[in-house]
Amino acid sequence: MTADGRSRLPVICVLGESALQVDHDGFAGLCRAASAEVGVPLTVSFHAREHDLVAAVQQASEQGGGIVLIAGGLGDSRVVQQAALQAAAPLVWLDLAAARDRRPEHLDPIAISSIRGRGLEGLSWAVRSLVARAAWPAITERYGPDVEHVGDLRVPSASAGPHPVCVLLHGGGWRERWERDLMDGIAADLCLRGYATWNLEYRRVGPSDGGWPNTLADAAAGIDHLTQFAGRHPLDLDRVALLGHSAGGHLATWAATRGKLPVDAPGSQPAVHPALVVSIAGNPDLVLSAVRATDEGSTIELMGGMPDEIPEAYALASPKERLPLGCAQLLIWGTRDQPDLVDRNRRYCVAAVSAGDDIDVLALAGADHFSVIDPTNIAWTAIVERLIRVFPVAG
Repeated sequence: MTADGRSRLPVICVLGESALQVDHDGFAGLCRAASAEVGVPLTVSFHAREHDLVAAVQQASEQGGGIVLIAGGLGDSRVVQQAALQAAAPLVWLDLAAARDRRPEHLDPIAISSIRGRGLEGLSWAVRSLVARAAWPAITERYGPDVEHVGDLRVPSASAGPHPVCVLLHGGGWRERWERDLMDGIAADLCLRGYATWNLEYRRVGPSDGGWPNTLADAAAGIDHLTQFAGRHPLDLDRVALLGHSAGGHLATWAATRGKLPVDAPGSQPAVHPALVVSIAGNPDLVLSAVRATDEGSTIELMGGMPDEIPEAYALASPKERLPLGCAQLLIWGTRDQPDLVDRNRRYCVAAVSAGDDIDVLALAGADHFSVIDPTNIAWTAIVERLIRVFPVAG
């Protein structure tokens, strides 16, 4: 670990020959590019036989580095699966194919970190996740009965606490292929700065049976699970910030309205009341998002229809329809993000202030949709500096 708390572990990419129809040199070049983004050395090994692939995983584990495993056709092998589950080193199972079925048993997120359905783009995310998990290992725990009901808790070690908590809600259009690994980097960075972090997974639109109301109910249950850590971890539940990115920004902002929901509505009667909502490139207005349809239809897929078809659902799920929130809000976006997303946030700010809410705005010049959650990017530095100012570690 370096002075800034970020791991510089060597990464080994173990590849089943059937996973890709590319030349070895071309794939090695992709790996070098991924490793250069986060400044870690990365080597690649190719294996056509089950025995060789398992041996490579075991050898990489013994060397103490991180492992990206792209098993391809060998991924159905129980021997390969067991080797991955038993690896002593941090490992990410990278499945290039789209998630068309429920998560396979061997990829239970309580036991293994996986990235599915992002193609070769997933390689970069896998390396980033490995680095973050090595820098600050997480305690993974279930908060409900579904396989997706998991979260990663990280608790600062520099002091005894109790520590303020940042609940992290990842984005990705509420869609299946995007998972909580998106927030691994900032989870480790926040922990380094003295915040406990609780990085939540939830059911998403796709095979995991997410969408309205399941996705929102999961976010609520995951947040309330913080009360189950009492007596086990030094958390200050009077100082909880809900921090979401993109679709997760919607969930974080919505969750602050739970205390005003009808008692029979999904997520009502919260056990945890946030002191702050931080929405980073979030979507606070589902109605306008659905009508404009500039998000590849993800809002309509989440809700299961248009606002004029199911107005009652939108009235419960859209933060803008539930103003005022009644708690402090920090709204952040990059000026190079999608113009309609920026416009929705600006309109929401006007409406929230008119409703009496306390709004702090940070518009980051030159930042795009993903640089705002990259802990090595100056955009994230600006965000965390503002967070420390409005939600200091020492209350």
